Amino acid sequence: MRLKNLVGKEFGMLTVIRRKGYNSSRHITWECLCACGNTTVATGNNLNSGHSKSCGCLKRKCHNRRDLTGETFGRLRVLRLHSRDNHVSTWECVCHCGNRTVLTLGKLISGHTKSCGCLSSEASRRNAYKYLAGKKRRLQTRACLRGPVKTVTSGCMTAITQEVVEGSS
Repeated sequence: MRLKNLVGKEFGMLTVIRRKGYNSSRHITWECLCACGNTTVATGNNLNSGHSKSCGCLKRKCHNRRDLTGETFGRLRVLRLHSRDNHVSTWECVCHCGNRTVLTLGKLISGHTKSCGCLSSEASRRNAYKYLAGKKRRLQTRACLRGPVKTVTSGCMTAITQEVVEGSS
């Protein structure tokens, strides 16, 4: 197979300057100049397929310049840009429950963070109630075989106690 000379050709924001050599996978690499002024090395396959379009500046521009103000992610509504340091944007958000939190762009758009933590707390509380309700049914079933049952409710915990009723054997 004959090597194609890519010097001078443009691929997205990249212009091929010269052939660099081979990478560890034995693919031919090319040194490229990006429109932003940086140089980068890319394989001919990545250039021809469109996988490499810039030195990485295009991706950073897209993520860091995106305005998320007013957008909603799960229970979080973005209020404002909090800071932008080392190519990482952080955003101040308000949750449905009223709490405010600061999150990175990545955590918001990935879907991993959906609330200030209240969603997790509610799920834990719901699971605890289901667990206790199941225990209550089991205890009531056992207690019915032995005698009357009294249910004591205090806060979010439920306890079942067996009372000895006078006059019953």
